Amino acid sequence: MINKGSHLILYSHNQNVRGDERSVIYNFKKGTLCFIPNSLNDLLEEFSSRPVAAVRAELEGEDCETFDEYVSYLRENQLAFYTDEPHAFPRMDKAYFVPEHISNCVLEFNLEADYTNFSWQLDETLCKNLEIRVPGDHNILIKLDVFLTGLSTSTLRSIAIYLEDYKGLEISALKQLYQNYPKIDKIIILGYQGKVPNIESEDISFFAEEPSSVYSRPFPLDKYLVNRKFFLLSSNHHPYFFKRIEIDHIGNVKNCLLHQESFGNIFEQPLGEIIEKKEFRKWWDISNDNIEDFKDNELRYALFPQNPLILSHKGTYQLEAF
Repeated sequence: MINKGSHLILYSHNQNVRGDERSVIYNFKKGTLCFIPNSLNDLLEEFSSRPVAAVRAELEGEDCETFDEYVSYLRENQLAFYTDEPHAFPRMDKAYFVPEHISNCVLEFNLEADYTNFSWQLDETLCKNLEIRVPGDHNILIKLDVFLTGLSTSTLRSIAIYLEDYKGLEISALKQLYQNYPKIDKIIILGYQGKVPNIESEDISFFAEEPSSVYSRPFPLDKYLVNRKFFLLSSNHHPYFFKRIEIDHIGNVKNCLLHQESFGNIFEQPLGEIIEKKEFRKWWDISNDNIEDFKDNELRYALFPQNPLILSHKGTYQLEAF
């Protein structure tokens, strides 16, 4: 049913995106994707500035029937609502800003390394999320405890620990580590071959898959991240490389540990100098809109690609194989 004189607009937690062959509505509230024809997407763009009845009045015959089906679909699926005051519901501001110099860090932990200087240098970047990949060793939890102590008052909001299983690993020690450091978001044991212990905490998990297998596999392009923050990030920057550092076991700083290229070493020069290098930041502002493989894909703001990029003759970028 058409509300004469009313506008039909998407709820604020929904965002429509046009693709080459179809469009999609991102539902940030539910974390879901709703695929729609491009013709419906075009109508949504018209609805943002014109009353529904005025748009329908320009149609005839089967087009009117299709129009009514589209409107019913939007209402029945609670994707859109009527209002007489469309200006009270402006389109989502797509600007993206985070104050930190580095948002995410991945570290291959080295049992023999001294991370004292690195800890405070990482804190100076205002980094928010740290992933630590830890080899299996009977002394590793002691070393890890020292490292985490240096980070206890840092700007980090979450720490994820991926630990390789080893002979003599004590579950009680894992639980104690988790309890001692509130910043730890999760602990994942990889290569675990024993019977999975009964632990009350859902934040300590056990997987049989070997670390080498897990770490060598990029994030799949058939899995989608649907939330407002990721959408805004992807609309403005590269969703993986932007404000991200990954550090291998000998201290080399990379855009991604699956890449060969490195831009410096944390044991040889200050982290602040490395992350200011133009070459290190060269892909930060390349959104999926500028990547040939994705630019016509309606799901481009839900993808998390890690591939290196190649500048094409068109001035856009293409994915390079690992």
